[in-house]
Amino acid sequence: MYFWKIKLLKQQLIEQGLSEKQLFYYILIYVALSFIVIEMAGYFPNETPNAWDYFQSSMNIAIPIIGTIFAFRANGGNEGVRFAERYFSISLVVAIRFSVLLFPIMAVLMTYWFFNCDVQNEFHSSQPEVVLFSIWDIALYGYITKHIRQVAKAGKDGGVGPAIPEVSAIETIQK
Repeated sequence: MYFWKIKLLKQQLIEQGLSEKQLFYYILIYVALSFIVIEMAGYFPNETPNAWDYFQSSMNIAIPIIGTIFAFRANGGNEGVRFAERYFSISLVVAIRFSVLLFPIMAVLMTYWFFNCDVQNEFHSSQPEVVLFSIWDIALYGYITKHIRQVAKAGKDGGVGPAIPEVSAIETIQK
């Protein structure tokens, strides 16, 4: 793995590419660092976090990391093929579909906040939101993993199969 030497990385990509295992590590580290930075930003400016804030941050970091590891294994691990294209494309579609579930979750939370929170003071994470969003995240990665496993097992050659002609987004919407 290269963390600083972009010329060596580019040379490897040009000459031999990355193995599925190497690609997985780049994706995993990217996912982990992205969520860590996002969570750290939530503590600035000077907010006084409570225990639920810390717990929610740890879940927001741990679930994507663990979910990505499970997705990689569901794809066949080191022997799997086309992990990046499966992971990112399936994750996008599943996340869009799962976003519909946020409406009832937010309705429950808004009702809870309305009756239990003082809006004049700082707002902190609470048990209901941490539990509901953690369940949502776990289910999201569970479905991503399920669909990646199905694709990986479907093809004789690791699920690669013949090339599929591209269809534009507008053509897809019109159908």
